[in-house]
Amino acid sequence: MTTYTTFDDTVVNYFKEHPEEIDDFVTEIFDDYAEDGDTAVLLSALRIIARVEGVSSIAERVKMSRQGVQKALSANGNPRLESFMAIVRAMGYQFVPQKIGNPTRPSMIGSSSHQIANMMDEAGVTLTDLLEDLPKIREEIYRERLIERETAVAESGAEYHVK
Repeated sequence: MTTYTTFDDTVVNYFKEHPEEIDDFVTEIFDDYAEDGDTAVLLSALRIIARVEGVSSIAERVKMSRQGVQKALSANGNPRLESFMAIVRAMGYQFVPQKIGNPTRPSMIGSSSHQIANMMDEAGVTLTDLLEDLPKIREEIYRERLIERETAVAESGAEYHVK
């Protein structure tokens, strides 16, 4: 049986292998949030970083349950500001007031993030777009898996029942 990796798992694994990229990613997601105000995308992206650092470890530091941290950082989460700030601090970040319109993105020249950012810019795709498309991508992967299973079953001559 083929094992598939989700997009979120792929991103988590990437950041585990390239922790030096996390700060740029966090800056990018907060900049995107400042532009579009999409809380679900911000929380989902922070959940990825929490998974890289260890949700249990973060939960322990903020005196919350693992499930509480996961729920707070889910796309449907609606954490209290106090909880959100504690989680962000436990990840090693803080909010700093900044006048709107003053860019804070660090230079990423020479890094793979810079190359990825350039490719996304050329394609007209933002990180927000990519994260918003995740449910569609997951659904497409699910459909492809289902078609593969049905094809394999049809080729084997066995009966196939969806539970």
